[in-house]
Amino acid sequence: MKTKSLLGKSAMLKLLFLPSSFASISRVKTNVITRVFIIAICLFSAIKLDAQDLNPNLGLRANWLRGTWGLNWKPVDLQNGVHEGISIQPFLDQISHINTIDYIQVHLGESSIKSPVHFGPHPLLESFWQGDTDISGEIINLVVPRASYGEDPFLEIIQAVHENGMKVMVYVNSSNMLNRDGDVNPESIPNITERWKAWCDTDAEAQAFIASQPYHTGVWDADTETYVDATDVYPNRKYMFCYAEFVLKVYAMRYGKLIDAWCFDSGSYMVLSGDNATNGVYEDQMIYLAFAEAVRAGNPDAACSFQNSPNRVTEELNPFSEATHADDYMFGHPYNGGKNGGSHEGDPSNYDRNYAHIEKMIETDGYAHRGSDAHDWTWDDNVIAHYDPPMSTTSWNGGYTMAFTDDEFNLWNLQAMQNNGAISWGLPLLGKSSGISEKLVANDVALAQLNQMDAHLKEFEFPGAPNWSRAETYLPVVNIGEDFSRDLVDGVDFWDSEGDEILNVTIVNDGNAPSWLSVDKSTTETGTWTLSGSPTETENTEYEFTLQVEDAQGASDRVVDLSVIDAGNIAVTEILLSPNSASLYLGDTKQLSVIIYPSDASDKDYVWATSNESIATVTDGLVTAEGEGTVTISATTNDGGFVGECVISITERIDVTGMEISSTSESFDWPGKTLTLTANVLPVDASNQNFTWSSDAPDVATVDIYGVVSSLSEGTAIITAESEDGQFTATCEITVVIDYEVGYFVPVEIFATNNTDYGVSTVAVMTSETVIAPDGIATFQMSIDVTPETGKGINTGASGGIAEKNAWGLGGDDRDENKVDIFYGELGDVVEVNNIQIVNFEANGGDMIIEDFGDIVFGSITLINGQSAGKDAVAYTINNTPTDLGNLASNPFVLNLQDAYEFSIGVGTSADQTKNKWSVASVTVKYSVGVSTSIDSDNKTLNPLAFNIYPNPSKGTIFVTLEEEQHTIYQVYSLSGEKLLQGTAYGSLELDMSMFSQGIYLIKIESDKAVNTKMITLN
Repeated sequence: MKTKSLLGKSAMLKLLFLPSSFASISRVKTNVITRVFIIAICLFSAIKLDAQDLNPNLGLRANWLRGTWGLNWKPVDLQNGVHEGISIQPFLDQISHINTIDYIQVHLGESSIKSPVHFGPHPLLESFWQGDTDISGEIINLVVPRASYGEDPFLEIIQAVHENGMKVMVYVNSSNMLNRDGDVNPESIPNITERWKAWCDTDAEAQAFIASQPYHTGVWDADTETYVDATDVYPNRKYMFCYAEFVLKVYAMRYGKLIDAWCFDSGSYMVLSGDNATNGVYEDQMIYLAFAEAVRAGNPDAACSFQNSPNRVTEELNPFSEATHADDYMFGHPYNGGKNGGSHEGDPSNYDRNYAHIEKMIETDGYAHRGSDAHDWTWDDNVIAHYDPPMSTTSWNGGYTMAFTDDEFNLWNLQAMQNNGAISWGLPLLGKSSGISEKLVANDVALAQLNQMDAHLKEFEFPGAPNWSRAETYLPVVNIGEDFSRDLVDGVDFWDSEGDEILNVTIVNDGNAPSWLSVDKSTTETGTWTLSGSPTETENTEYEFTLQVEDAQGASDRVVDLSVIDAGNIAVTEILLSPNSASLYLGDTKQLSVIIYPSDASDKDYVWATSNESIATVTDGLVTAEGEGTVTISATTNDGGFVGECVISITERIDVTGMEISSTSESFDWPGKTLTLTANVLPVDASNQNFTWSSDAPDVATVDIYGVVSSLSEGTAIITAESEDGQFTATCEITVVIDYEVGYFVPVEIFATNNTDYGVSTVAVMTSETVIAPDGIATFQMSIDVTPETGKGINTGASGGIAEKNAWGLGGDDRDENKVDIFYGELGDVVEVNNIQIVNFEANGGDMIIEDFGDIVFGSITLINGQSAGKDAVAYTINNTPTDLGNLASNPFVLNLQDAYEFSIGVGTSADQTKNKWSVASVTVKYSVGVSTSIDSDNKTLNPLAFNIYPNPSKGTIFVTLEEEQHTIYQVYSLSGEKLLQGTAYGSLELDMSMFSQGIYLIKIESDKAVNTKMITLN
C-alpha cells in the first residue's frame, strides 16, 4: 500500500479526526501552501475544543461540501418491484454537460408515509414481504428489490454517480419503518410496520440489542444523570435504535466509501421518540447519534445531517435549526414547507426568509453556527451551512413553475458557492412516479434554468486560474499488468472562465503519485492531456496525489485517487440469500438465490449446505423438504467465508377438503352499500389456508381481498371463495334490487377543471365527471356555481402536497398574478358556492327520469395544501351562520357542509395573515332518489314518531328501532348543539359512537310527517 504524505490522508490527520476531504474548501482546490495553512487552523481548532465537545470531528467530515451544489434526484412510488428496473443513467447522460455540479442526492429510502420503501436489497426487509399479492395477483408489501432479482439497483446508481465525477449524498426518512403521524400505511405496503415491530419484539438478537443499553428504552434524567425507562411514553424508541442497527448499518457497511454524506429527513421522529433536538445535551440525542454511528460503520468520514424543522423561535438570529451532536452539516429545510420559496409576498416574504440561509453563509464563511447565533455553543462551530430547497414552487421532484427567476437563481448559487456554503436543489422530474428510467430526468423548464446557472457559475464563481469540473476527477481502476490511459479534456474536466488557453496539466511532484504515471499533451486532440503508464505494482495499491491545471493567470490543484488492483483478486465482501426464511410442507421444494458483493468479485463461487439433511437437502439452491422440523440452509463463499442463511420450517401437509362461507345469499337495495362475508378452508387445520375471492359480475357487485362485498348496480352476482390447495369453492349469491323509495344520500365529488383561469368577476361553473345513476343505466353530471367577489377570479393549478388533482382558489386578480393555485387573499375574501344542478341527464333506455331525484345538497368541502404551519385560516358561512375556524388543523381538512343548499367560504383570521394560504381540492354534493330529506320540523306533530334506543346507557354502540317502518333521517347532537352524526335509515339503524367521550347526547329522528328527540348516555 502506498504511504500517504502529510498532504494526503496522513496518520497525523487521522489522529486529529480530520477527514481526507478537508484539503478542499472550494471548487478551486488549494495549493500546497494553502493546504498547510488549513491544517494549521485545524490543529488550532482541535486544541481549543472545550469540554462541551464530545465529538471533535463534528462538522469536519462535511468540509468537502464547502462551496458545492448538487441536485436532489427523487423518483417515487418505487415499491412492489418498480425499483428493480430503475437506472439513473439517462439522468446522468442528460446533465453530462453541466460542469459546476458537485454531487447528487439520491434516495435510499422514500419520504413520508412510504419510508419503509428502500432502493437497495435487504434480507430482513425482504423477509417482511412474505410473497403478498392483491386480488389481481399484483405484488404488494414488497419494499426492497428482491435478492432473486440478482442485481442491486442502488449500488449501480451510486457507482454511476461517482464515475460521472460527483459525490453521493444519501437521503433517508427518519420515520423509517414506522407509521407516519399516526396514519395507517397505504394499501401498497399495509403490513410492513406491524411486521417490522413484531420482528423487533420477538427476534432474539433484536431483543438482546434493545436490552444492551438503557437509552434504547429510557430517556435522560438530568437530575439523577441516568436513563429512566420511558417505554410507556415513547413506545417507538426501541424501534428507532433497531432501525439504525439492523437496517442502516447493513446498508452502510455494504456501500462503504461510495457514500460521502447522509441526510435524514423528519428528525421530528427522534423527538417523538424521546430525544431532544434543540437543547444541545449530548445524552438527550442518543437516537440521532445512533443513526450517525450506524452509517459511519461503512465510511468513518461520512457526513451526517438531520432535518429538525426550519420554523423556530430563534429564526431572527439564525435561519438554520440548532445542530445536534450528530450533525456535520445542516439539512437546511426551507421555510413555508418549501412551497413558493421565491415569493416576494408578505413581510417577511418567503424569499427573504429563505434567502436568510444564503446571508448566513456570507456572514460565517459557510459555517452555519458561527457568528450571530441563538446559542454560545462551540462544539457546533464547524457544522457546514447547507440548504435543501425545491427548484419549483410546488415540490422537490415536480412542477413546471420555477420558484426563482433566473437572476435570483444565479445570485443564490453564486453567493453560496463563493462563501463556502452548499445547496441541494430538488429537481423537477419529467415523470417522478413513472417507474421509467427515461422519464426520471429533468423537465425542460428545470433543465433550462440549470443550464444558464451553470454558465453563470463558470464565468463568475472563481475567475482567474482554471477551475476543475465537478467535485471529483474520476480515474478508472488500473489493473495490474494492463496499460492505463485517461484523457483530461479542456471544457470537460476543467475550464477557464475567461476562455484563456490552458498551458499545462501536470502531476504535482509530492512523491504520492505512481512513479510509472505521466501526463502528456495530445498532439492530435486540442485541449487534451493524457494520463498514462504501465503499472509496476504486484499487489493492490491505493494512491492519492495532486494534479495541477495552469493558464497564464495561475494554477489550480485537484486531489485525485487512483486504485491499482489485481483484477484476478477482487475480494468478496458480502453474500445475500433470498429468501432468508421460508415455510415448506413435506415433499415441497424451494429455489433459493444469491447476490455476491461486489458484482465483479474474482471468485464468486460458493458452497451450499444444510444443517440437517434429514429435514432438508439442497442442490444448487433448490431445497427439498425431507422431514418435519427447522433447518438452516446456507451458502458460504469460497473467498472470505461469508455466509448467507435461510431458516426453513417444515411441517406435514394436511390437505384441503372443502370450503365454507358465512352466507349463501344476500341482497342489497341500494348501490354503494357493503357487507362482509367470511370464508374458511376445511379442515381448520389444513396446511394451506390460502384462498381467493372473486365475483362473476363485478359490474353488479365486487368483492375485495377481505371479503367486503360492494353493490354497484341492479342484477345478480355470484361471490366465490376458492382455496389455493385443491381449488375447492363456496359461493354466495348477491342480488341487487334498487328501491327508489329508500332515501339514502349518494355523494358526488366535483373538481375544478385543471389549469383553468375562469376569469375575473366571472362565475366558475364546475362539473363532476359522468355519474351512473342508481338504476345502473342512466347517466348524468352534477354542476355547481362558484362566484368570486367583483374584481377577483377563480383559478386552478398544481397545488402540491398530497393533492392528486389540481386545486382551485381565489386568484388572478390585480393584487398578485401569482395567486393562481392557492386560495390566497386578504382577510374577508370569500366566494359563494350554490346552484347545484343535475345536467346532461341521459336515461339510456332505462325507466328512470330526472324527476326521480329528491333533494340535492352540499355534503362537504375538502381543503388541501395548507403549508404555512399554523397560519392557514378558513372562514365560512352556512345557513346564515358565520364561523371563523382559524388555522387548519390538518391536511387535507374536510369541512361538513350540513346538507346546506348554499354556502360561502374564504379567508379566516390567521396568526400571520401574510402567510395565510390554502386551496380547495373538491366539493362533494349529495343526492337522494324518491324521498325528500328537506324536512320542515315546524309543520310536524311533535313526538308521534315512536322509536326505542338500546342499550342506553351505552359504551359506544347503540341500536335504534322504529315502531313503524318508514323512511327517516337522523341527527346526533352534543348538548352544546354541535351536529356530530347524520344519515338516513328505514325502520332501524346501528350507530357507532365509540369515538365520542362520556356524557349526554341528543338524537333526533325525522320522517316526512313527524319528529322526535331522545337522550343518549355514553358511559
